Amino acid sequence: MAGCRSVWLLPLFLGSWASAAIQIDGFSSVLHDRFANDSQFIANSFDLSGVAINDDGRWLTMVSENVYLSAAHFAPASGSSVTFYAGNDPSGVTATRTLTSTQQRIGSTDLYVGTLDAALPGGFTFYDFATEDITSLVGGLSSFSNSIYNGENAYVFGRSPTSFSAWV
Repeated sequence: MAGCRSVWLLPLFLGSWASAAIQIDGFSSVLHDRFANDSQFIANSFDLSGVAINDDGRWLTMVSENVYLSAAHFAPASGSSVTFYAGNDPSGVTATRTLTSTQQRIGSTDLYVGTLDAALPGGFTFYDFATEDITSLVGGLSSFSNSIYNGENAYVFGRSPTSFSAWV
């Protein structure tokens, strides 16, 4: 994602079980559902091919060719398979990988890190880590105006309220 200064929060995909966490007022599948395969999708111009889902609807996000992050409370299980979609068309090019047993919670956070059984092929991406810890800024969050992320867009995505099984 060279040249892109947006902060991505992709591993935080929300399932329907988190119904009170975030609610989109005026949800529209055309704008908000990646797999509605519509050019008006709010993130249509971004490469989301490094995000995968398993058959339980659990998500992960790639941070290198074979290392992923996922939410600890809803991470795919070791040994399960996940599918990556090259584009926003659910019938387009996909890659399926199996999660190895190398999976670990990161401290007391809600993140898991793990590995795939094989690297993703060309045409699928992975995402860079944020490089500045905004919680340790001198002066705390009140000094955020000096952060490299000040004024940048943060993108948070959730799964459509439609059934994920329709496109897995």
